[in-house]
Amino acid sequence: MSGHESRRGGTGIGALTRRDHYREKTLRRKIDLAYRTMSTTSSARQRRRHLRSAHRHERALIAQRRRPQSALTGLATVLVGIFVAIVWSGAGSTAMLIVGALLLIDLQVIRRRKRRLRVT
Repeated sequence: MSGHESRRGGTGIGALTRRDHYREKTLRRKIDLAYRTMSTTSSARQRRRHLRSAHRHERALIAQRRRPQSALTGLATVLVGIFVAIVWSGAGSTAMLIVGALLLIDLQVIRRRKRRLRVT
């Protein structure tokens, strides 16, 4: 035993919540099923139908993976607005530092997710 516990990696790239994980898993299962049934069907018409279904589910999976990222981008926009309002109103530096730190964390998460999407 090395003393290090292995950490489980995320099951999805863009999933933020359990519901997102479940949707991605369901879409992946539908894609696999469509390709599997396409390979076992003898009718050309049915194969084309299963192939169209698989492509449709693949597009839905791509859209699902991008959806949480757009939520993070929306949060970054809101944080920028709050930061500008705090600076403009001359409020305390503590609030400005807190909002600025949250904004930086959010931007780092967005960059990391974009980089992971580009790699896969």
